[in-house]
Amino acid sequence: LYTARMVDAAEAERIGLANRVVPPERLLGEARAMAAQMLELAPLALKYTKVAVRLGLLSGITGAQRYESDASVLCAASEDRQEALRAWAAKRKPQWKGT
Repeated sequence: LYTARMVDAAEAERIGLANRVVPPERLLGEARAMAAQMLELAPLALKYTKVAVRLGLLSGITGAQRYESDASVLCAASEDRQEALRAWAAKRKPQWKGT
């Protein structure tokens, strides 16, 4: 960003700017697969992660770290955490509620 140098797709993937590079004809399928993976996650934790990333971009890493610390306490006290533990013990997929 600071040098205005153009970065091609392969380099973007190599330096971690892009998750993966796929041909245009596979883009929609890959995006849907990634969305499906996210739907398997605990919604509360995913929500807090998205906010922490935004905070890091807008206010810097210190604000994001503070938020992440608070969010981890909220996640640890959530019903979803208890469900995760029950699901793990029963060897089944968790049934997330987002609470």
